[in-house]
Amino acid sequence: MSRMKEKQSNKTFRKLIIIAIFLVCILIVLKYANNYIRKDITNQINLVVNNSNVTKSLKKPIFIENGVVYVSKEDISNFFDPYIYYEEKYNQIITGSETKIAAIVIGQKQMTNNGAVVSIPATVLEKDNTYYIPFSALDNIYNVKTTYIEGKDIVTVDSLDRKFIVADSNKDSKIKQERTDISRTVDKVKRGDNLIVVPDSSKDGWVRVRTENGKLGYVREKNITNQTTVRENMEPKEKINGNISMIWDYFTQWGSAPSRTGPLKGVNVVSPTFFTLKRLRKRRSKCECGTKWQELY
Repeated sequence: MSRMKEKQSNKTFRKLIIIAIFLVCILIVLKYANNYIRKDITNQINLVVNNSNVTKSLKKPIFIENGVVYVSKEDISNFFDPYIYYEEKYNQIITGSETKIAAIVIGQKQMTNNGAVVSIPATVLEKDNTYYIPFSALDNIYNVKTTYIEGKDIVTVDSLDRKFIVADSNKDSKIKQERTDISRTVDKVKRGDNLIVVPDSSKDGWVRVRTENGKLGYVREKNITNQTTVRENMEPKEKINGNISMIWDYFTQWGSAPSRTGPLKGVNVVSPTFFTLKRLRKRRSKCECGTKWQELY
């Protein structure tokens, strides 16, 4: 009887050990499962803006046509130009940045850039009641560099006024989804491959990088070398300190503006010398409530 009890006791102990191991395995899986969940989107072209994948935030999918990257007007408003709008009178899109304004007539392969007419390789398209802007043709307007990585379904957009750091891989490495070796591999690099380093991303011996394939992930900092800052952040500087003192410099086809050298004393802004006058005509009409005036332009 004692032997039977001993066997049963050993069998129960083994079961408890198996259950404990099973629970530990479950805890390990729960702890690291998130590291292996695919977080990129594979059913559409991904958009990476300044080392951040914004594909999930797109209101409309971007697409490529004849090598041109098209982005919807709504997404440009969200990411690049909050003041972009459609001007119904002239059937054109008005968009720009702090220093440039562009107007593109729907269907025309040209635009006005700060008033100058410039040819572009594509025009605005209208699909399903949505305007799509030939974004890669407007890099100069938005002050960005747009790159379509063929075969990877990734478009990268880098602002040319933001800090940009590059480096080299000093050994064959796996680019991880998270800051740990126990994580999904998003890409692989070979020794000598170029990497874009995300500024201020170094932590716990890992650094966030972007590969030549446009993939974002983490690599051990000791596995990269030759970090070089290509450009620093370009902070906008105030052009005027204090109050603004502005004049309008008048001239016409009969009289030109006076020639002068040097600044005007007490003046720090000269307004544009162009203007438009619209003739105002008024007519009187009768109604039951009396006389009213209508302004006609």
